[in-house]
Amino acid sequence: GLNDTGVTQCLDAAGALVACSAAGALAGQDGASGRDALALTSGAADGRVGFSFTAAGGCVTDNVTGLVWDGTAEAAATLAAAQANLATANATARCGHADWRLPTAAELASLVDNGLSTGARIDPVFAATPAAGFWSSEAYAGDTRAAWLVDFGSGAVAFDTATNPL
Repeated sequence: GLNDTGVTQCLDAAGALVACSAAGALAGQDGASGRDALALTSGAADGRVGFSFTAAGGCVTDNVTGLVWDGTAEAAATLAAAQANLATANATARCGHADWRLPTAAELASLVDNGLSTGARIDPVFAATPAAGFWSSEAYAGDTRAAWLVDFGSGAVAFDTATNPL
């Protein structure tokens, strides 16, 4: 499974934000479906609106996708710096793992909580994660000098030249 978007409100015909269950809410919107709209998975007991994480020893397990994240990872200015951070994590067996890798853009995007409007758009269990861009493992097909990244400040998935400082 995938995490949902964290969006919990819908628009009406006038463009106003309303509860998705409200009369006049337009049908078929993101806030009305998915894990963040289901009573069994939208509670805050283990994460916000459908996100579900377990934190232990600086690592965070995503209970929906099964991925384990370094909860202390810092944003890196360049792809090379991100790869150097990765090498350090593997050399020190951070959280007992020596098989760390850069995530795909989709894996990173699965952490974005678009229902948050201030700070980093990521669950508070990732308190050390800045509202900044994080590099993925995927090269941008249109320019092999570029790679995909996810910006936790805006929630955007974009690409940039790997040598550009973010």
